[in-house]
Amino acid sequence: MDVIELELLRDSEVTIYTEGDTDTKARVEDFLGREYMSNDDENEDNANFRTSGSLLSGTYYIYIIEEGNLDEASEDEESKYELKIEVEQN
Repeated sequence: MDVIELELLRDSEVTIYTEGDTDTKARVEDFLGREYMSNDDENEDNANFRTSGSLLSGTYYIYIIEEGNLDEASEDEESKYELKIEVEQN
């Protein structure tokens, strides 16, 4: 599991997602452990996660869980994904 800290200086609309050959799921929590967003698969054709919503200013933690490599030919390779975060301040 990877943990990424996200600090928002203003209330914002946030979209978080991954791209790549790794099946990922994620959740977003505040410093008290309250869950604000979570997602497993973006859709049945895309096993990367994608989640979005409104967050108040503050510090959040994005927990990313890798569930496996989607490309069976690369099973021996280390799984990889690219995290994308889009923030639109309100």
